[in-house]
Amino acid sequence: MQGESKSIFKGNILFLLLVVINMSLGFILAGIHKIFNLDITEELSLIVTQLAILIPVVIYVLVTEKNFFKFIRFKKFNIWSAFLLVILVYCMWPIIAIINAISMLFATNMIQGTVNTIANNYGLLISVFLMAVVPAIVEESTFRGALLSSYKKYNPLVAVVFTAILFGLMHQNFNQMLYATAMGLIFGIVIEATDSIISTMIMHFIYNGTSVAMTYLLPKLYDALETLSKMQGIEYDATAAIEAANTEFTNADLLKTIGIMLPFAIIGLVLGILIINLIAKLNGIDKYLFGIIKRDKTDNIEVKQKKDIKDIIITYSPLVIGIIACLVVAVLYEIK
Repeated sequence: MQGESKSIFKGNILFLLLVVINMSLGFILAGIHKIFNLDITEELSLIVTQLAILIPVVIYVLVTEKNFFKFIRFKKFNIWSAFLLVILVYCMWPIIAIINAISMLFATNMIQGTVNTIANNYGLLISVFLMAVVPAIVEESTFRGALLSSYKKYNPLVAVVFTAILFGLMHQNFNQMLYATAMGLIFGIVIEATDSIISTMIMHFIYNGTSVAMTYLLPKLYDALETLSKMQGIEYDATAAIEAANTEFTNADLLKTIGIMLPFAIIGLVLGILIINLIAKLNGIDKYLFGIIKRDKTDNIEVKQKKDIKDIIITYSPLVIGIIACLVVAVLYEIK
């Protein structure tokens, strides 16, 4: 096993290790709760999970590469691009909303309960730190950092798509799998446009942070509306409004949401493509979305060589096991 295959194999091993650790944590935390009678809160579980993902990534990079930050592409990029990234996040928002609504037609929303619990029990800053800052650093270092760099030696475009799919699968529930894959695809394209993982950390933080802020502020908005209504002699029940907002959507509601968001998604897609190309130009890359498809003729000579079936099995077995494990967990979540 040489060159490209060796790099892919290392990436596949890392993915399998992440899956195993993520699946094992549930049993470990449950065991700690039972043996030591410790209360395992949502925030503690979240922090432990994120640390459990980051630690093997750091070890992996240190073992396989000399420079951690260089390998994950932690470096500065054009400052004006940062402002465009903010706009890009909100351009992709309706697209992600539609994909989320489509997934909820057949899958359970697994994350909203956690977001509500943390946002309602803790202050805004702590909630944003737990749900936005930590995931932005950890998940981007893992998927757009270590894994994308490992697979990129095969083909940049394939690596972007593939790591996006793995990012979705790693969430291990069908609801998050779909929209996380879409987000991973956008993040992967952006990091190739900026050549800096800081850009995708910023996008990830803005997206998660906005979601948490909206969840945290919505009940307060309803309370303010109730206060104003009482001052004007108008009857308004904030509690009922909050309960209605948290009520599970029916398929009719979801289809209506998709219909409403579709025009905005189309506009967002067009603007997003233009913005990504502009970001690429600001960072010295011309004809970006077309250029990424073209492979460097000087690279990947090994691809043209006939590969031994044994090497293929060895290289991709960890990946297949990891993917099957994620799908099995997702199915179990739906049927339990």
